Amino acid sequence: MQVVITAVGPDNRGLADPIVHLVSAAGANIYEIQMYDHDSERLFAMLLRIDWPLGPESVAELREKMNEIGRLKGLSIRTWSRDEHQSRSRLPRLAICTTYRPEPALALLRSMRDKRLLATPAVMIGNRDSCRGVAEQFGVEWHQIGDAKGEP
Repeated sequence: MQVVITAVGPDNRGLADPIVHLVSAAGANIYEIQMYDHDSERLFAMLLRIDWPLGPESVAELREKMNEIGRLKGLSIRTWSRDEHQSRSRLPRLAICTTYRPEPALALLRSMRDKRLLATPAVMIGNRDSCRGVAEQFGVEWHQIGDAKGEP
């Protein structure tokens, strides 16, 4: 089963190690790992996509262990598996980010409406007002985060 783990927080030494060691020791296969370290902002971000060998019920245990690592290291860690949510009949919730063009958001929303993309639109976020009408058309909560020039 595929599991996605994200971690964000203040940058420091040794943040990725306990996360990678825990999933490796459990026998997980790492499909993808990306880390971002922004020195001037002192910000750390990590995306880890794994094949979790132990099944949906154990994802809750993995989440608990990741939350403990987060508490110890000062990170916000999220652990998510589509399979875990499908077993509970809950579709993934998407935040749709937009700028000038409404077509990408419109394609996503139509696909969800027509059940080609099994997800629920949770919110639309844009740095310009050009996609507000699309959000309203589909009854999706809209948040504009940009000023008159589109600057966040």
